[in-house]
Formats: sequence, structure tokens, C-alpha cells
Amino acid sequence: MAKSLDSLFTLIKYAGGAYLIWLGARSNSTITDIQANSGTSSLSSFISGLLITLADIKAIFFYLGFFPAFLDLSSLHNIDIIIVIIISIIAVGIAKLSYAYLANRARLLLKQTNIIIALNLIVSSIMVSTGIFLILKI
Repeated sequence: MAKSLDSLFTLIKYAGGAYLIWLGARSNSTITDIQANSGTSSLSSFISGLLITLADIKAIFFYLGFFPAFLDLSSLHNIDIIIVIIISIIAVGIAKLSYAYLANRARLLLKQTNIIIALNLIVSSIMVSTGIFLILKI
């Protein structure tokens, strides 16, 4: 049983390495035009982002685990709840606005043709190198 699993793992390793080499060699420098999404309004974008943030299951579990550890939930008053909500909104808002700013800067950076070609070359080199490493690794 162990021999057959070892052979299967070796086969998967070689297939994965070959696939990475094939992907890296196959990648081309096709340049696509990155444009802002002009089909939606700012309000619909805001509502979409708000709904995605409110439905973030990781954040929900974080708050469910975080608040009981640091706050006595049975002794909270309405003003305390409002303060916690405001602090949470500010903290999450700063993080999400930072992500939006960085995404906009990346979009502006990726409009430059030489940057796209350099990124394609770097990524394809990493894929080929990783594939070769997997195949040659004992």
C-alpha cells in the first residue's frame, strides 16, 4: 500500500512540475486593456461593497470570538453598544478604504505596457523555475 502511494505521489509531483513548466512556457505577453467599470453607479458599488463586508463570515466569527473575550456582554448599555459599533465601523472602513485605494493605484500602474510585460515575464519565470524544482527535487 505504501509503495503504491509513493508511486502515485511521485507521478503527481512530476505531472505538477510538467504542468507548471507548460503554463510558464505557454504564457504570452498579451496585453489587455484595464478600464474602470463604468457600467455601475457609485451607489450600487457602495451597496455591493457594504453587503460583501457585512456577509464576511471570517469577520463575523472574529467578532463572535473577540467580543466575549474582552467585553462583558451582559453588562453592556446602549451607549456601550453604539461605541463598539462606531469603533468597528471605523476600523473596518479604514481597512476597506485602504484596499480600494491600493486597488485603484494598481489599476493605474497596470495600464503601462512595459509593467505588464515585465510582470508576465517574472510570473512565467517563477512558474517554470518551480516546475523544474519540483521535478528535480528528490
